[in-house]
Amino acid sequence: SYTVRATDPESSAINYSVGQSPLGMAIDPLTGVVTWMPMTDQAGRFVVTFFATDAGGATAVESFELDVLAANRQPTI
Repeated sequence: SYTVRATDPESSAINYSVGQSPLGMAIDPLTGVVTWMPMTDQAGRFVVTFFATDAGGATAVESFELDVLAANRQPTI
């Protein structure tokens, strides 16, 4: 799992959200814990963007590329 972590200089509460992400990815708005289990058809490169917003509306952004490899499934006979 992955957790987005942000701190606020005024010590106000932070709300986490997802901007761009693969289908099914979610973030807990209070803890920043990211959840996602790629489906078998989701191999490839994805741009992921998270936002951390304080009570005053100031926002920090974290963005990166995520490479998902295809699963090695067993052959069928």
